[in-house]
Amino acid sequence: MKAYLTIIIMGTGIILAIAGMLCPYFNYSYLYALFTPLLTISVMLIDAIGAIIIRKLPEKWFDSSKKIFISKPNERKFYEKIGIKKWKDKIPELGGFTNFHKDKIYDPKSPTYIKQFILECNYGSMIHLVTGILGYLIIFITPLDICFLMAIPVATVNLILNLLPYFVLRYNVSRLQTMLRFISRK
Repeated sequence: MKAYLTIIIMGTGIILAIAGMLCPYFNYSYLYALFTPLLTISVMLIDAIGAIIIRKLPEKWFDSSKKIFISKPNERKFYEKIGIKKWKDKIPELGGFTNFHKDKIYDPKSPTYIKQFILECNYGSMIHLVTGILGYLIIFITPLDICFLMAIPVATVNLILNLLPYFVLRYNVSRLQTMLRFISRK
């Protein structure tokens, strides 16, 4: 979580610095310095609202047999190519909000537990994908003259911060499904 907060704070500073270099009329007045953090808070609220709405959707929509939740071989190769094994454990896991932690498999021999784990990962991956995209809604609440300087960069940082756990969850689901098939054979 510290890494995420550091990225958000540094991202805000970088956005302000780049905006200052690219736009001659841009100055570091308190209004502009406050606007980027306000956009960041707005994106976080959008993320939270999106997550709450998606969590309220029926479980059957997140069944692992649905085509959208089945990872393709090319997707798995992509995850390996970006070295996901090395950094996946550094991504914060916020399963405490749903009372199901996904940072460790606590009952690796239980098919019921593994199925629940996969379901929670499917919920999580959809939450991160949808809220990462919905973060761009802040464009509509930002004055046009600073939209490109602040709103789009803030939304892009949000998208990147949502894609990382999305990748981890998709990568883990593929491995969990293999584990479930192995357990089921026994």
